[in-house]
Amino acid sequence: MKHSLKNGIMLLALTVIAISGCDNEGGMSTNNQLDSIPGFSMSNFDTSYKPCENFFMYAIGGWKKNNPLPKTEGRWGTFNILSDQNEEKIKDIILGAVHQKAKKGTVIQQIGDLYKSAMDSTEIEKKAILPLKPFFDKINNLKDYSEFPVFFALNKIKGISNPFNTVVGVDEKNVKQYVLYFSQGGLTLPDRDYYLKDNERYGNIRNQYITYLTKLFKLTGDNNHEAEINAQAVMEIETQLAEFSMSRVDMRQPDKTYNKMSVADLQ
Repeated sequence: MKHSLKNGIMLLALTVIAISGCDNEGGMSTNNQLDSIPGFSMSNFDTSYKPCENFFMYAIGGWKKNNPLPKTEGRWGTFNILSDQNEEKIKDIILGAVHQKAKKGTVIQQIGDLYKSAMDSTEIEKKAILPLKPFFDKINNLKDYSEFPVFFALNKIKGISNPFNTVVGVDEKNVKQYVLYFSQGGLTLPDRDYYLKDNERYGNIRNQYITYLTKLFKLTGDNNHEAEINAQAVMEIETQLAEFSMSRVDMRQPDKTYNKMSVADLQ
């Protein structure tokens, strides 16, 4: 085993020496090209810290110093930078699709048209809520609770949240089978505390949320009185959902979130 390890290390060393001795005519990357490739830099270290006392600052103190938290962000790291770079690349691809005269029906044509329609603010303002009318009509035409499952399923397909979430995953207590998981949902504000905690901060947020809802209902054509009543109704429904929602602390306890039951019991 020791001989195999030594032989492997020697082979790796010889390979590195051989590569470093190659000229650029053989297609090898130049130092300038390598410098442009993202990788780990020794400047990320902060050697003023001892690794056995504060390894975090020792390992990334330099990076943290050279990359201060932007005023627009609540957190910042290399993955945030990578995400921004990816978004820029995706934007370039989309803009490329916009300017191409692609054949009708192709993916490129559809991407370009979708982007142009989303950026056409004049047409959007002209149509107002008209494109949403079919969705509102479906809500108004719901007759009883028996029609909710199909309606919720259609919402999920379109990316619209429901009072509860569903996902298929591996059974946490039996990895040989998959099960359908149900979890809480339906809250617009971050969690139940925003609806239930009685203090100035959360009270102000709730008032601002009701003001926001009132504006939305006015945009649908409601008068001031109707909009205020509907906004309060939404707030009351979400508050009731919050009362039956688990806290973040409880959600972190597997024994409280695993409640296996049959379809009959669920119904």
